[in-house]
Amino acid sequence: MRKTENELQLLRTANQIAEAALYTIEHTMKPGMRECEVWAKANKTMISLGAERLHGILTTGGRTNAYYRYEGANKIMQSGDLLVTDVVLQYMGYYTCVSRAFLIGNEPTKEQKKICTDAYNAMNKAIDTVRARVMTDKIAQALPKRNWANYSSNIGHGLGLHIQEAPFIADIYSKECSNRTEGRPVPGDRDV
Repeated sequence: MRKTENELQLLRTANQIAEAALYTIEHTMKPGMRECEVWAKANKTMISLGAERLHGILTTGGRTNAYYRYEGANKIMQSGDLLVTDVVLQYMGYYTCVSRAFLIGNEPTKEQKKICTDAYNAMNKAIDTVRARVMTDKIAQALPKRNWANYSSNIGHGLGLHIQEAPFIADIYSKECSNRTEGRPVPGDRDV
């Protein structure tokens, strides 16, 4: 599906609002604050810039947090926490979805550096795979196998009038992808 120039401009504006929210998060978060306090400030930024609907995630603690994909709770952020955020908003009917990870306080651990480096490298590998007439299974194969133990979700999607729209880039949706999560149903599989 192709977007018109007007649609692309609306998506750019929505993304600028999301980036402003990420700036607010980065410059507000500090040890001792509650997640919900940071998320409230990010929401205020988005609303003041024209966002119509807000969705999003702001959690800390990574694999020690059972509430990943949960909007900021009363959890007190501590130095060394990895804050994971997914800013999703609607602007004039168009959605954006921007994910980031921030370190609260101290220098990152070796494990945190590895997680961020691996994610950065996987994202760039997938981007390098994107070309005209390349199917999503080839792009999904460039991503690490879905594994919450190493924070890999193996997912990408289009943006527009829906929070997530085609094309879907994920091992569980891409028809010919050999990089699937075992035991998960895959649309198109006859054995599902």
